[in-house]
Amino acid sequence: MASYLNYVTSNYSLSLLSIPAYHVLALLPHFYSFHLGTQGDSSKWRNANSRGQTHAKEIQTRLSPAQYNRFERARAAHANAMENLPLFVAAVLASKFVAIAKGESVGESLGTDALAVRLLLARAVYTAMYLFVKDDRVAGLRTLVWLYGVQQCWKSIIGAAWALAH
Repeated sequence: MASYLNYVTSNYSLSLLSIPAYHVLALLPHFYSFHLGTQGDSSKWRNANSRGQTHAKEIQTRLSPAQYNRFERARAAHANAMENLPLFVAAVLASKFVAIAKGESVGESLGTDALAVRLLLARAVYTAMYLFVKDDRVAGLRTLVWLYGVQQCWKSIIGAAWALAH
């Protein structure tokens, strides 16, 4: 296992691979909402207008209030992840640009890789909290996790802007 990780870290840019990893993480709540909304029967999904209010009302009639609440949270978690994808990509690429400008090789850009790991972990925690936390008082912690991720992205972009100018 250690030799495989060594191979991957020395031959691939983990930070760039974090971009499709983020996208997969963003899609998980979408697939979960699909499963909840169809109750396992994909023929119940109205793909022609799957985001429309009529479709949402159909789903609401099939689900219990608790199930529909979970469905809505899954859709919201997916939407939030997709809304934040451009910021994540910009932060990772900005950090990578600085590493390249400094002449770092793939295996040397640990700062960029660490940023990507921090952002992916924050997104995973945020998504889990969105899906499973129902208490408004505890849900406030989700906002703090989101703010941490956004702060890390901004810090990366602003830091890259400064580093590339000097």
